[in-house]
Amino acid sequence: ERGLRVIAVDPADLDPRVAADRGVTHVRARVEHFLPRAPRVDFLACDLRMDAADAVRVLLSAGRFLRPGADALTTLKLPEKAPARGSWPRLVDNALQQLATRYEVVDARQLFHCRSEVCVALRAR
Repeated sequence: ERGLRVIAVDPADLDPRVAADRGVTHVRARVEHFLPRAPRVDFLACDLRMDAADAVRVLLSAGRFLRPGADALTTLKLPEKAPARGSWPRLVDNALQQLATRYEVVDARQLFHCRSEVCVALRAR
């Protein structure tokens, strides 16, 4: 609606309303297979269905396709099983430290309605 070009990388079907939008190009692939041919982008929205450590690896790799100063918004999935005391904060701290090697970590929040994820706002260096 705002004239932006969107590349949706997902091995699954897109919602029909999104798929019908002429500004959206659907690449039916896993992000790991798309990255070697990814173009430079101004914004990255990433909601990977993988654990936080794997998501961080993908995000670090994807960072080279972001223009300097470009923003990224992602989610880090937390383990479903009850964690050992203090392990979630350590997991999130470790993920944020790794992300900080390529991005400025703007903010990280565990949203009330979804306690099993941490949303992270990033800016490419």
